[in-house]
Amino acid sequence: MTAALWHRLRALATPARLPWLLALLLALGLLGPAQPLRVRIDLLAHDLVSTLASVRWPGQATGPTDSTGPVIIAIDDASLQALGAWPWPRTLHAELIDTLRRAGVQAIGYGVMFAEPSRQPEDDLRLAAAMRAQGRVVLPVLPLRDGSGRPQGALEPLPLLAASAAALGHAEAPIDADGRIRGLALQAGSGPQRWEALPLALQRVAATGSGGSPDSTLTAPPPGSDPARPWWRHDLRLLPDRPARMHEMSAIDLLGDPARAGVLLGRSVWVGVTATGIDPALPTPGPAGQVELLSTVRWQARVQAALEQGTLVRPLDGLWPGLLTLLPLLGMLLRPQPASPALALGWLLLPWAVATLLLTTQALWLPIGTLACAGALALLLERLMALQTARRGLREERELALATLQVLGEAVISLDGQGRIVQLNARARQWLGAGAAPGQALAALLRMPELDRRILLQALDDSRHQSAPLTPDLPLRLARGPGQADRSLLASIQPLPVPRDDQLVLVLTDLSEVMSARRQIEHDRQHDRLTGLPERRLFIEQLTQQLGPAADDGDGPALALLFIDIDRFARIGDHLGHAQADEVLQRLARRLQDSCHRSELLARWGGDQFVMLLRQAGDPDAALARARELLQRVSPDIEVGGLALGLGASIGVACAPRDGRDADTLLMRARTAMGRAKAAGGHRVAGGGADTAPPPDPRQLGLETRLRQAIEDDEFVLHYQLQFALDDGRPVGAEALLRWPREDGLWLPGRFIGLIDEGGMTVALGERVIVQAIAQLRRWREAGLAPVPVSVNISPRQCLDDRLPELVAERLAQEQVPAALLKIEITESAAMHDPQHLRGLLERLRAMGVQIALDDFGTGYSSLAHLRDMPVDQIKVDPGFVGSMEQHAGSRAIVEATIALAHGLKVPVVAEGVESARQLELLRSLGCDQVQGFLLAHPLPPDALAERLRDGSSASDHISRCSPALSPPRIT
Repeated sequence: MTAALWHRLRALATPARLPWLLALLLALGLLGPAQPLRVRIDLLAHDLVSTLASVRWPGQATGPTDSTGPVIIAIDDASLQALGAWPWPRTLHAELIDTLRRAGVQAIGYGVMFAEPSRQPEDDLRLAAAMRAQGRVVLPVLPLRDGSGRPQGALEPLPLLAASAAALGHAEAPIDADGRIRGLALQAGSGPQRWEALPLALQRVAATGSGGSPDSTLTAPPPGSDPARPWWRHDLRLLPDRPARMHEMSAIDLLGDPARAGVLLGRSVWVGVTATGIDPALPTPGPAGQVELLSTVRWQARVQAALEQGTLVRPLDGLWPGLLTLLPLLGMLLRPQPASPALALGWLLLPWAVATLLLTTQALWLPIGTLACAGALALLLERLMALQTARRGLREERELALATLQVLGEAVISLDGQGRIVQLNARARQWLGAGAAPGQALAALLRMPELDRRILLQALDDSRHQSAPLTPDLPLRLARGPGQADRSLLASIQPLPVPRDDQLVLVLTDLSEVMSARRQIEHDRQHDRLTGLPERRLFIEQLTQQLGPAADDGDGPALALLFIDIDRFARIGDHLGHAQADEVLQRLARRLQDSCHRSELLARWGGDQFVMLLRQAGDPDAALARARELLQRVSPDIEVGGLALGLGASIGVACAPRDGRDADTLLMRARTAMGRAKAAGGHRVAGGGADTAPPPDPRQLGLETRLRQAIEDDEFVLHYQLQFALDDGRPVGAEALLRWPREDGLWLPGRFIGLIDEGGMTVALGERVIVQAIAQLRRWREAGLAPVPVSVNISPRQCLDDRLPELVAERLAQEQVPAALLKIEITESAAMHDPQHLRGLLERLRAMGVQIALDDFGTGYSSLAHLRDMPVDQIKVDPGFVGSMEQHAGSRAIVEATIALAHGLKVPVVAEGVESARQLELLRSLGCDQVQGFLLAHPLPPDALAERLRDGSSASDHISRCSPALSPPRIT
């Protein structure tokens, strides 16, 4: 062995690579001597990966439905009870095959073994004749086993029946090492004979129309098989863990009512026993690691469904599993750098991801059990070694901590049960004095005021009776040298656990600089950083304190509040930059501060706004005069960047108690007055006064919160107003109208829709309305009604929501409601807001079959070009025009033009708000198609509307009473 090779081998044996070296050895053992264990591990891995691959994600197709897959004709308990005990006479099987032939089935896989001749030879002839007449019957072949389960050959059907069958197929389902059945061999045989798998043979017969003689195409065993073996298998395939749904029909239902066989036309059919205790159940992997017992016929039908879908899984065999197991382990063993925890975890999950990907996309099974076990072992060993390294590091850190204790900035003192010093660091010796040493009593070394001394000694005594740390609330003062300020200390006392439960650790932290910094921070928190003035929160505290509790009783002090806003200040920042704008603010603040009296408080409110409190100026005239003085202080030019800037201000004045008795009201009054001064041109003063708008009602905020909760709790309900055809009065539609049940009755949208829009809840409420309307359509259909199309209004905001078509499609599919029963109404103004975007959204809805109605037509500013291209199925005339047709010629002209325009676009017209017979007659004379209003029907709850539809009532009586001979309306 060369030195270089020895060096490389020693490098592989380093502690960092040892886990992967052991993992490689484990993999070699599982691939070699421990192969049975590897097989069991691979089976467990296959079940887990199959479960992962069978998960259906949102939007993923579910595969073929039970209307396209094979059908099972089950010889179940009911069939045996009705037609006789098992085994059935072969004439009954012949009758079943004849019934299936008349039903036009594509092919029949008969899962019953006819190996012995019947007691009545004519029965076998009858069955053979039925099979020949059908022409596409496939019979099974099974391995013949001895008493110990070893195969001894093949069990075939009677020669007469085998010759009458279109093909033979083996029906063996091999049992895996864990006693479960996961797949089958596409080919199997006995000696030189071989057969396709029964589902494969059935698929071939169904595709070609004839299977030929059973062994005409399979005369030689596959390469590498032993013709002398009594039973062999070739080309093993695994069944996926996502079986297709299959239709199953009882044999007694088929024979008793042949008309039910209509669903079998052109489909493959499996006939087999599912009755309890007759056919041995096949143990297959079930969900969550359970065992699912399937009858033989259901198993074979499931295999054929997988064949038709192309989802049978081919296991990777040969040298590939070993190579794909050893190469990743060698790669991790020979990597130049140790793997990080994230990389190691990713490596552990990678085989599972690759196996799942291959299984779902290529129907290929990659055995990963060996690789997963070896990788898990390596990662576990790596983590254990890392833990050991961490423990060693902790010991080193402890030693370092003991050394660091001596250089800490805090004084650390260990005390025994009598208060004597056990150990102290350098900082403690410095603060307590040079004479401080172990063995001395701490009380004798404390240079503290008597009160602070008693607090510390009492805290030390109290901490001996508890396990939690104890810290006195107040800083303690410790004297320094002569002429120096006392040191402010924070004491923290920690009792030591057993066996030193009588000892304490006292830590003294110097807070002198911290407290000084805290005072500075508190000042900075309450004062504006740019101008140095008090900021908003401090000002409000001072104002509230000045008003005092007596303000609520009307006896508060007389004071005034000035709200100052610099006119057109934003132009300075836009033209000169933020630095120059900040400089102007600083100089303005100094001007205002210099003009303040001792009884006044000036603060920066924010941006270019200031507030001033006049503590002794409750007289409005005096407050206004003081505000004008401040205007004069602001007016002189300020030179910045070589420019002389002339400034002005708008000042609002509010006086207590006239304009308010609390801080919020005074600030609101003063700010409103400032707004009036600015609106009047700026650089002026405006007072508060009683004509100022009242403060906002907080109950509105509560109502908005209640509305948001009502949407989440689905409190809103829908009532429905019918629409009628004007020619015969039959109901042709219904509009969904929103209602909110409250303690004082049903609230109409006019009472809350504004808050819904302002609170950003429009889209959420609109989605709930669509969901509720579609669900109601389903309930009407389940009740046996033929519901009319329901119109649902959507808001302009919802018109911009690209999720609307997906929501509608999802709910229609989930509730199984035809799209033609749903009509979406958009307002004319919403249609013109973003016509390009809205057109695409509406076209997606119409592609599903949903109808589109244009609501409130005539109230917006429609472009006829846009309206021409807009995909609408109905135009609705605004009820305002309908209601005023009798009095105003203009309204009648708008309605007439709208009807003509709609008819020109080949869409019907609905007139809303019909409340009188005169309006109804006018609409009929103008050629209107449909009407809606209180004259014909009020909005009704769902049950009441269903009752009206069930009774078949219409509006024909109202419409027929409107005679054309009525005198023309008076138009003004």
